[in-house]
Amino acid sequence: MKYRILVVDDDEDILDMMRVILKDEYEVLGVKNGESALEVLGDCEPDLFILDVIMPDISGFEVCERIRNNEKFKNTPIFFLTVKGSLDFIKAGYKKGANLYLTKPMDPHRIKKNIDVYFEKNQPPSRVKKYSFDELKGLISTKSKKEPVKKIEPQRPVEKSEKIEKKKDVEPVKSQSTVEEKRVIEKEEEVEREEERLRVILVDDDEDLLEIMETAMLEKYDLLTETDGIEGLNKIIKYEPDLIILDIMLPKMSGLQICESIKNETYLKDIPLIFISAKSDKKVIEKARMLGALDFIPKPFDPLELLRKIGRMKIMARSKEMTFGEILKKEALLENKRAAKNKKREVTYQRKKEASHIDFID
Repeated sequence: MKYRILVVDDDEDILDMMRVILKDEYEVLGVKNGESALEVLGDCEPDLFILDVIMPDISGFEVCERIRNNEKFKNTPIFFLTVKGSLDFIKAGYKKGANLYLTKPMDPHRIKKNIDVYFEKNQPPSRVKKYSFDELKGLISTKSKKEPVKKIEPQRPVEKSEKIEKKKDVEPVKSQSTVEEKRVIEKEEEVEREEERLRVILVDDDEDLLEIMETAMLEKYDLLTETDGIEGLNKIIKYEPDLIILDIMLPKMSGLQICESIKNETYLKDIPLIFISAKSDKKVIEKARMLGALDFIPKPFDPLELLRKIGRMKIMARSKEMTFGEILKKEALLENKRAAKNKKREVTYQRKKEASHIDFID
């Protein structure tokens, strides 16, 4: 039996793309606005929702909240797929009840992989549905003909550094959805002020794993990632993490070598460290334990189980010289410099290549 997915997005191209990439393994139904999604909810009985944030009539956040308040569907998984990728919007999405928050543009096959992995780990209970897939296609196309024209975009979350002045004569915001989104962001900021987030550095050359962990850890942790052993060690030295997660097999420098280097530095040696690796024979595990690793988790593993283990470790946040925002800015500048340097090298190489080319004429 195929799982049923309801995609809610006002972009027809997105709906078509989702149908094409998912149709072989899933029943995919699409509607173009939030009201239509809520209207067909009981008839469609989806096993997964994929929501845009910016949609006609009501926002994806409000749709998510109303689904979570529906007794029948409150535990049904909800993924966001949206261009709104700022940290405040992502946090608001998880606060509303999302299971996963993905940003556009995104490789269609990675979207499918995220869905496949989720259903492998969290199989929904099998149930007989009211309508067959073919019956629903006609029913939904009839119900979703009338579409609101105006788009409601959630208000941009207010940055902490901005000063908000209260003015008596300003008219109240008319959109209930916008007011609610602002309230969610403000509440989230209050929680963040009270609870300092742990900074985690994850070094692994599997980019798919890094992407999954970035999504899984986003709500509670400030995560920095690296695929190269030497660069990973540099980030650990520069950015003072509260927790280090290492693969064993890494380019240029192994996870065990990184661990040995860390333990030789007075100000780094007490940082908690976890190994994750497909290389999990007894000797490797013993070596990792001897070097002071708190845990060794063999691949493949459940990201949620790793988060639960981290939560049980009761790790305390260390005092730091740089904020996470400052680090992200610094990393972006370094990345831009590297890109410019690589481009300059390429141009120089091409010029030398052209200059050294000699045509011989008889």
